[in-house]
Amino acid sequence: MGAQKKHDWLDLFVIDNSGNDKVMNLERFITFGEKDVKSVKGLVKLVKQLCDTKGKKVRRLRISGHGNSSGAYVGADWISLKTLPKHEPDLKKLKPYFVAPTSRVIFDACQTGADVRLLTRLSQLWGGIRVTGFFDNQQPNFISPDDEGTVVTCQVNACRFSTPGSDVGGTVRVGP
Repeated sequence: MGAQKKHDWLDLFVIDNSGNDKVMNLERFITFGEKDVKSVKGLVKLVKQLCDTKGKKVRRLRISGHGNSSGAYVGADWISLKTLPKHEPDLKKLKPYFVAPTSRVIFDACQTGADVRLLTRLSQLWGGIRVTGFFDNQQPNFISPDDEGTVVTCQVNACRFSTPGSDVGGTVRVGP
């Protein structure tokens, strides 16, 4: 097997800026270096611009917004299995900026880890990268900096569940 190509990496933290939301405004206030996004199209444009001008690939993309057990907001756009067909043409445009197995997308939103079918579908859409969500409700980092609860990371068609500081965890296969 040949050597993996060396890349210059980009770590990007984006926050929903689609409205006057107290939680997102607080997150923006306590975070440094974040970028605002108002939509999926805005996210794609930002990633493309940063990667193309700097010649980089995305190592980590952390998307902060609201979510629940069926999906998450990217700006004002709701991403779920039901709405994915609408957003898939734009989300596919991110694939060239990811490199499996290094690249990772983290949905920093409540309960997004509950829909492993959505996380695995996004992983497949983006070339088999890791896509992470949290099973529990999320708190602003200054309230509970290392207490994100159960973390769910999916890659292609398998998901790993882990709870930091605990022996609880495991892997499940999703789909065929």
